[in-house]
Amino acid sequence: MAETHGRLGQIYKWNGTATDLAAEACTVAGAGTAYTATITSSTKRVLNPNCSDLVFTPTETVTPATIDYANGIAHYTADPGVTTCTGTGAYVLAANLVKTGYIHSFSLDIAIETHDLTAFQDKWKEYGVGLASASGTIEGFMADENWYDDLEDETDGTMQYWYIELLPYDPDDDRTGDRFGIWAIFNSHAVSIPVNEFVKESISFTVHSRPSFTANA
Repeated sequence: MAETHGRLGQIYKWNGTATDLAAEACTVAGAGTAYTATITSSTKRVLNPNCSDLVFTPTETVTPATIDYANGIAHYTADPGVTTCTGTGAYVLAANLVKTGYIHSFSLDIAIETHDLTAFQDKWKEYGVGLASASGTIEGFMADENWYDDLEDETDGTMQYWYIELLPYDPDDDRTGDRFGIWAIFNSHAVSIPVNEFVKESISFTVHSRPSFTANA
């Protein structure tokens, strides 16, 4: 394996080990109708997508609109006040994410459902907004000789999600640029070997919850 790191991202598998959070402090920021509560400790922000009792607890009466599992952020439409986060097996330590592949190209597609609300005798169609979803594809070099065993683990439920880091803009080539962190399920894996080109391995994936974005540091 000649590559030392992915030009546009990395793929990690998770061994299922997670650590509890007990009233973990969050940093609140925002204004108007857009507030966030981010887990203050940067080592505890990759949240377990399987945690059934994960909860952000604000002092104000507001409910999170969404949770970024990859960045440890709860999004609110009003000021949540002092907020903490609690859960059993709630976050994943970096040491429990094993780098499996290196990404050299990717696509990330975000879609929002629309529902036809047109009534009888309306002159123009009317639509309502439904749920959002994200999916994509990645190409790169797969580094782990146990790759297909890992995919089998996903199929039989031993391991459900992969952690993917995508870097659309990284001017210093050090993984501190604009980046998406996502928990994903792999849907397919295809290998192509064009003449006089690198072996290309293409993987399609579906994102669990919402992609988490971090701006260039």
